Amino acid sequence: MVSALYVNVSSFLWSAAPGQVFLTDALTVTNPSGGHVENLSDFDDLSSGLADSVDFVMSASNAAMAGDSSACGARHVYPPSLCPISLGQGLTVDTDTANHDDRAVVQLPPGSSTQIVLSYGPVAASLQPATVSAYFDDAQSTPVDLTP
Repeated sequence: MVSALYVNVSSFLWSAAPGQVFLTDALTVTNPSGGHVENLSDFDDLSSGLADSVDFVMSASNAAMAGDSSACGARHVYPPSLCPISLGQGLTVDTDTANHDDRAVVQLPPGSSTQIVLSYGPVAASLQPATVSAYFDDAQSTPVDLTP
């Protein structure tokens, strides 16, 4: 996770105001070999431009210190100790190496990987990126920490 003064989303340059930054993270998604072609809509929904099943999450104590604890406890799938700070706004998909030719659905063949760059913000520049993790939440099981 890193912070950036600007992000490039779908060929549009978004810049943060003074005292603010964007949080960005690059995820590598791999479809194990021997499986089926996987739909990447949870990571890259082309209709909205968002990663619908990925959240940026902080500990409740760090979120309180950053003044961003409004989402703590808002999603029952997260324990009270974790706050999904991107809840409501969502994470923007800046790039996806598997998204070619503006297809209706991005698919990942067995044995292949894609790198997806996500961003969120702007947030206060004082927010430390090291305190934020990316979680996968499909709303059907316990969220999974994607941070290596």
